[in-house]
Amino acid sequence: MPISQDAIVEADKDVDHSHLNMNGADSGSALASGIWKELQTKQNKSASATANGSAESDAIEMNGTFGKAERIAIVAGKGLLETPQGMVDIVEKQGVMGLATTAVESTAVGYGLQTMLTKAAPVAKIATLALGASFIAKTIPEFHSAFDQGLKAKNWNELDKASATFGEATGSLAVDTIIGFAGYKAGSGYANHRQLKHESASLNEASAKTAESTETAATIEPIKPITEASNVAGVNEIAQATEIAKVTDADAIVKKVVSPEHTVSMRELAENNDPKFEQILNEYYPKLEKAFPDASEIESAQTYRDYLHDPDFAWDMNVLRDKSGNVLGGIQSQVVEVGGSQIKKAVWAEHIWLDPEARTFSNFQTLLKIGEKRAAATESDIVFMEFNDRAKMTWQQQLDDAEAGLSPEARERIWGRVGLYVLGDKSKHLAPYAQPAMGDGAPVEYLSIGVAPLKSKTLDGQTMPTEDYLKLIQAAHATIPDVNLATDPTVVNYTSALNQLIANGETTLAYARLKDTHVARLVHERFISGISQPKQASED
Repeated sequence: MPISQDAIVEADKDVDHSHLNMNGADSGSALASGIWKELQTKQNKSASATANGSAESDAIEMNGTFGKAERIAIVAGKGLLETPQGMVDIVEKQGVMGLATTAVESTAVGYGLQTMLTKAAPVAKIATLALGASFIAKTIPEFHSAFDQGLKAKNWNELDKASATFGEATGSLAVDTIIGFAGYKAGSGYANHRQLKHESASLNEASAKTAESTETAATIEPIKPITEASNVAGVNEIAQATEIAKVTDADAIVKKVVSPEHTVSMRELAENNDPKFEQILNEYYPKLEKAFPDASEIESAQTYRDYLHDPDFAWDMNVLRDKSGNVLGGIQSQVVEVGGSQIKKAVWAEHIWLDPEARTFSNFQTLLKIGEKRAAATESDIVFMEFNDRAKMTWQQQLDDAEAGLSPEARERIWGRVGLYVLGDKSKHLAPYAQPAMGDGAPVEYLSIGVAPLKSKTLDGQTMPTEDYLKLIQAAHATIPDVNLATDPTVVNYTSALNQLIANGETTLAYARLKDTHVARLVHERFISGISQPKQASED
């Protein structure tokens, strides 16, 4: 409001200004006029500054290290107070579809973790890590933008805008967290329900079979702790055989028993032109197909015949049988000439399996002993094998694999418990691997390599030269008919990846126990890197 000169004059009349009147004259009017002019000038300056939006009183003078810290504290403090409004804004911004997407993704994470991880694994903690990391990564750019605005703010109005941006970020994080963990609970609860339903059905089936097969059950040798097991597989790490029984079938007590005396080498039968060769192979191959439902993982029966009749090919098929001669499983392996600086020769255990009627721990122990004895006779440095790596498999592939009677999780737990090793680079990723296409099949991308020692009791703390690893898998794949190492796409891809590791100075790969990598591989590969995209399976 404009200042009244009359008001100033009236106020000035009550003041004694004699000490200012040098000439003894009344100068009240002159003084009042001077005061009015000074105040009017200040008011005009203030009005001008307000009109220009840059009043000196609104400027921020928080500079330097402490000033910047004060700005950040103000943005964060006021921003937290803006969180409720930020939650309202993000709900309006994302809409129903955006919120539904978050719910579906978190439900999938809960279902996947509950399905893939063992019951002993801290599923809730892993879900918190996976979901939390995802939500925080999503809002980091918003937090960065808020602090950047605050540091560059020239006045309090701009600083308030930075606080509002921070509030939107915290609101977004809060909404995602609430919906995300509600979705996780729903997904994990549904997966747990399916698991319990499956276990209940298995136990009911086991009870029925037990009642019908008391005579067979009586012939089963007792399950006992492995104290005399072979060093090659490190199976002495299992305290009780019942642990393996738990991860195979619930009806293990009615299984058949493998007889080492009745196990036969198909190569020996072929060399002797034994008439039982065709009879055994014809019984063996259909059961092999059932054990490995992905046709890309095995070769044709005729290809195996050719291998076994080739005198120059060190490939064998050891058929596990019971006392009645029934086929209960097998070990298909060959000796691979590696020619590396450390690994000269290795045994490739291509397929190791037991028929569902023979999946007991005692049979598994017998299988390992037979494998150890035959591998040791080759004077090789190591045994290596392929295993279905859940971190690389889609959920549909896992369901398909479980149709063989043993889930990928159960297989992996078994091999982990018996002491299988894997090889990894400095970034803790498994060494690159995939199986090239065999015959008319497709490449198998979800396989990884496991290793067991032959000339020592352990591989803890040891490494393999990266070049030796490349030579190892190339030598193995060179034995597959129609695979050209120079042109096969799968071989070219993993060769390029390994050569890149060598070029980057990673000349060695470190051994790690498979059982110590379960959770890290699943969380990192599936939920962080997104190597495999799970597909929802319809309920039975």
